[in-house]
Amino acid sequence: PAEVEVVQLLAEAEQVDHRLALFLQLAIVTGARRGALCALRWNHLDLTPATASARFTRVIVIGPDGTACPDGRPRTSKPVDRPASRTKRSGRKVALDPYVVAALLAHHGRQVERATSLDATFPPDAYVFSDDILGQHPWRPDSTSRKYRHLRWWVTGLSESRLHDLRHFMATQMLAAGVDPKVVAQRGGWSKVATMLDRYAHAIPANDRAAADVLGGMIAGER
Repeated sequence: PAEVEVVQLLAEAEQVDHRLALFLQLAIVTGARRGALCALRWNHLDLTPATASARFTRVIVIGPDGTACPDGRPRTSKPVDRPASRTKRSGRKVALDPYVVAALLAHHGRQVERATSLDATFPPDAYVFSDDILGQHPWRPDSTSRKYRHLRWWVTGLSESRLHDLRHFMATQMLAAGVDPKVVAQRGGWSKVATMLDRYAHAIPANDRAAADVLGGMIAGER
């Protein structure tokens, strides 16, 4: 998606549900996959301004609920919280910007206030994205995609985009801005920088002319 489309997307999300808007903000700034965002708990976050960061150590996947149909197939499916795989860079920590930190603090405040109003104590390990009052049940990854599909129709140019495309947006924007590919790969959870560059090399600015000028200036200075 284009930058203007992403800005419009976030504005529309704020009108629908501030939690969805926050989910999309985190998807954009961290490049995290939907399952990792759904598994994010408050004790995975450091919201101190100078060291603000998120740790993506786990992922939500959809698995069988333990019951089966007569033919042996799973009757329904449920979210399963499991450790992130090595290929998804288990345990990686991603820095957070002040704008997202402020949005997270406001969201946490609303969750605590809601629990307190019902004489409940909001636990420190609650899921960041949850519909129940104590944050014990995470959002389903497939439900976040459905919410995105509904939202995207209100934004011109996004009718064919996917939630996962926000991850691509993060990578292309950061590389185009000249951010070190190693940093981009770490934020997005790519295990190899080369793998990421194979997909996003088009986003790196054309610096060949600048390189020529640097070397040319060096040679000219020696004469």
